[in-house]
Amino acid sequence: MAKAHEDVRDRIRTLLPGDEYKAQRNHLYSKPDFLKSNPTDEQLMAEAEFILPMEKLAEVKAQVGEIVPADLAPVAIRAEADRAVTGLVLPAKGQVVVVNTADDYQEADKGYASLKSIKSELESKRKKLKEPVLDLGRYIDGKFKDATALVDAEIARYEQPMLAFKTREREQLRAQETERLRLEAEAEKERQRLVREAEDSARAELEAAKEKLAEVEEDPFLAALMEGSVSAAREDVKESMRNVALAPQRVVMPEVVMPNYVAPVTAVGSRTSYLWVVEVVNEGEVERIHCSPDPSKLNALGKYLKATLHGDITKVEPGKYPGLKIKEEIRLGGR
Repeated sequence: MAKAHEDVRDRIRTLLPGDEYKAQRNHLYSKPDFLKSNPTDEQLMAEAEFILPMEKLAEVKAQVGEIVPADLAPVAIRAEADRAVTGLVLPAKGQVVVVNTADDYQEADKGYASLKSIKSELESKRKKLKEPVLDLGRYIDGKFKDATALVDAEIARYEQPMLAFKTREREQLRAQETERLRLEAEAEKERQRLVREAEDSARAELEAAKEKLAEVEEDPFLAALMEGSVSAAREDVKESMRNVALAPQRVVMPEVVMPNYVAPVTAVGSRTSYLWVVEVVNEGEVERIHCSPDPSKLNALGKYLKATLHGDITKVEPGKYPGLKIKEEIRLGGR
């Protein structure tokens, strides 16, 4: 919200620049809820017209390039309406209208009809003055429509082969990921085999060390003569036990080498997005939780599935979402 307020302040500073219009700017800044309403430039000018001298108003309009017919000036239109309302034979403007009797009702009806007539005249004048502007707008839209269509046709010449390339690339990347997972599984299987071999070898060494120690310790006389050998044999047993425990950690994971690795192509002038689109193909089969005139629930389902399935649309379970078709759309956009 603060950003929106600052945008409005910037536009006010553009319309009313410098110290000369500081008081008018502050007036607009402090107007209750005015900044929050995010007024258009036309609304800003309409407010400024009530706080600027007429000569300054013309100067500001010239600076911002605004051309407004004299009979469109909001001040004049408001003054004209005020004169029409004040000239009616009614309770003073803004006063409470009291209707207690049938005669009161008839009098109020006259005032009501007169005011509705004034409003109708204002609306008629508004439409009459606005119609040329609308015609000009339609004319401008038509001219830009032709130019935009020409550019769109040229964009399509690039976009279609680029999207086809990205579709093929997407398939290659998925196949590559499947191959990577297969190679990693094979490497893990080989690591487990090497671990078993290392553990078996370490256990065999441990058994041999234990047998050697037992031979020495069985004969007390021999043990006394070979005291140093007994100590060494005991250390060999301890070391062999450590080797058994550490055997899995000492096995190096076989290197996984991806043949013909494909990296996603990126470009500085465009960006690629991959949208998961959920379409209704059989309304009668769609579960109630996914039904809504607003496609927000279907969009939410697509986003949820994309996140939980890590962007791999091939992992969507067939038949899990009856009546719905979930597909991936590749789109290009400018940066």
